[in-house]
Amino acid sequence: MIKPFHLLLIGVVANVLTLLLYQYAASQPSGTGDTLAFIVIWMPMVWIPAVAIMIILCVIGRKTLFKRNKLKFIIPLIILCTPIPLLCLANIYYAMTH
Repeated sequence: MIKPFHLLLIGVVANVLTLLLYQYAASQPSGTGDTLAFIVIWMPMVWIPAVAIMIILCVIGRKTLFKRNKLKFIIPLIILCTPIPLLCLANIYYAMTH
């Protein structure tokens, strides 16, 4: 039985892993290519499997996940399983600091 906790776990793990990889890439001296590797290699390697697993879990557990009483919690969890919240927070942080 697929529970909302599984979607939350996927979203949190993918976001934390993305933040750790970004911190690693940002701490490297410029010219090493780690920032480009972060965008071109690491981001897709984290988010493509996360979104694929999320879609598979949603299809498998659609009868339990998409009930009317759970829907207001499931939609934000599905959005959390994408890089959209992380990119929004990064843009807000960048706007506040610059």
